[in-house]
Amino acid sequence: MGVLVPPLADLTATATLILAGITLALVIATIALVLVTRAGTDEARADAKAELELLRRQFGAGHRPLLVDVLRQAPVPHDMEFVGGTERPLAPIQLPGMAASRAIDPRTVFVMLDGARVYISAPMRNVGSGLAVLDRSGIAVEGAGLGQLESRAVQRHHVPVNETTRVELVAIYRRDDRIPTGTTWRISVPYCDFAGEQHTVATVQLALRGDDANGPWFVERVEQRSARDQEPLQESARHQEPHDDGLPEAGLSERGDADRQRVTGVTDLWGNPISKRKRRNR
Repeated sequence: MGVLVPPLADLTATATLILAGITLALVIATIALVLVTRAGTDEARADAKAELELLRRQFGAGHRPLLVDVLRQAPVPHDMEFVGGTERPLAPIQLPGMAASRAIDPRTVFVMLDGARVYISAPMRNVGSGLAVLDRSGIAVEGAGLGQLESRAVQRHHVPVNETTRVELVAIYRRDDRIPTGTTWRISVPYCDFAGEQHTVATVQLALRGDDANGPWFVERVEQRSARDQEPLQESARHQEPHDDGLPEAGLSERGDADRQRVTGVTDLWGNPISKRKRRNR
């Protein structure tokens, strides 16, 4: 009795079907492996990104700039250019549109009303722990009688730690009467750190304590706000000192410095507390 052997064509078709099934199984297994690997990679990438963001915030908190005003009773900062002795320092100032330059104490606020224009120049100092980068295009001023800005400039866009700059503005004055005593204006100065992070707006409140626009003008306070959510972060340099004849008493700069030390470095821009580093005894 002979053995029945399938035709060669049937064997080939069967082998082809088996090979196709094996290939399909391999493809499915490969796709499944890729999906599982990708899911694990995405999770690992998300974890690494979150850790990197935390490290970036911690690093940024240790290199945070902080712009405040310059105390007029304190010694003249070393980077300010002036002539004469330290007892009566004078520096020339001339904003766009001014007919002639004026000589002022570089630590003070300068305001001049000339016709329909107001000229404003205010010094600022970086008392933080990192380089401050100012955004000139975002600087603004608001207050009674002030109209559109005609000019905005800063003396230095990059302000290292413990160094200064000046914010200089020319605005339209929309009223016909003089600027009354007690007038307050607010200058907003946006800035960030050297990495382009920690965007902050320093709002400087100026107050007129003299009988006319020429002053003297004083900085009453400087508020720090996050540029992201515009929520108050802290308030620094509150200068509501007792004074006679509209002028502050001398000898109060130590209190202002102490206030600044209390508010500097307390929290980062995200509200996380920052503890002081312990120095190692050598």
